[in-house]
Amino acid sequence: MIYIIFSIWCLYSITEGIRDGLFYHHYNLRSKRLFNEHIIFTIQRTIMCFILSYLSDFNILLFLSLLLNFSFFHNGSYYTMRNILNKKTYNYDNLYKKKWFAQSTTSSSFWTKYMTPINRTILFIISIGLLFFI
Repeated sequence: MIYIIFSIWCLYSITEGIRDGLFYHHYNLRSKRLFNEHIIFTIQRTIMCFILSYLSDFNILLFLSLLLNFSFFHNGSYYTMRNILNKKTYNYDNLYKKKWFAQSTTSSSFWTKYMTPINRTILFIISIGLLFFI
């Protein structure tokens, strides 16, 4: 059951990244930010993490594993999606050229400066390692 929950979380993280890529691509084209929407996104993702952890009788190692791997899948799919959309919209792929391993310099998210491609990958490896102790 734990591996199913872990897989669902990974798919959820990828889906969130794709959704955020679509959101910010269109949002940035239309207007200035009126508030920091990352607060709402964090609340939504935390609720989802708690729900999935609850399904596993709230195994703390699984909960930590989910938290640690989120950024790897989310940011990877986000930067890849933004690159694809930028290429389709403007016919060049200068935005996030490294795709999965790109890094934003303009994000309003608190965690962006800490979630570099290397840190995201390390946290993902640790999250996989935690699964062996469950």
